[in-house]
Amino acid sequence: MPIGSPLQPCVDNTPFGENLAKAVALRLHGGHRLHYDHRDFCGMGFACFHGAFYYVYVLDGLIEFPSTSASLLVRDERRFATVAEFVDWLAAQSDASLNGDGLQDSGYCGNQRVTRERLERFIAGENPRS
Repeated sequence: MPIGSPLQPCVDNTPFGENLAKAVALRLHGGHRLHYDHRDFCGMGFACFHGAFYYVYVLDGLIEFPSTSASLLVRDERRFATVAEFVDWLAAQSDASLNGDGLQDSGYCGNQRVTRERLERFIAGENPRS
């Protein structure tokens, strides 16, 4: 199916930028987590745990921290050891790059992914849980 068809709308590829990335990192470092909270698969989320930042799957409202670095390679999750590493990565991302295109299971593509709108609502203090 071609991108931009009525069945698959175009996804914005404008990078989030450093200002948004820094604001997200600050909020995460303050103990807040970005994730949905409902039954079954809840999409992708962000958390800061023991000084490291994570981009991870969320199941049943719970952050699924990878048990090993090898498990990070199986899915599109990421671990960042420092704020700078996380900010650099997130600043270069976009709705399109985090859409999940190319994953083996197409059910994850576009399904409750991290988007600019979600990030902006998160730094504004909103964190919709469903």
